[in-house]
Amino acid sequence: MASLSKDVKRRILDTLSFLTFISWVGFLYLHFIYYQSVAPTKYDPATGHIYEINCHGYYFYLDAKQNLLTYFPLVIGGAIFLAALLLERRWKIYKEINELRLKPLKPY
Repeated sequence: MASLSKDVKRRILDTLSFLTFISWVGFLYLHFIYYQSVAPTKYDPATGHIYEINCHGYYFYLDAKQNLLTYFPLVIGGAIFLAALLLERRWKIYKEINELRLKPLKPY
């Protein structure tokens, strides 16, 4: 099996990092913007809107499917982040950056 070049590995890690960021933004959009504008503000067990969400004092209610879909991007983003973290520990692509950052400053 041919090994990947350092540039390809860096691109893979950068892509995984970008996907993590997009998943996080997707969670924030669903949780704080989208459902806040379309979900009912009253508890309604007849329609299944029983999951209360408090967004800085603005209460709205989601059904089970909406509640699950809200946290789905967050879970996927966490899994992608862990994959990127494990690959970085194995490949050590950003080792030079970390070594530069961790060196103590030299006194005058």
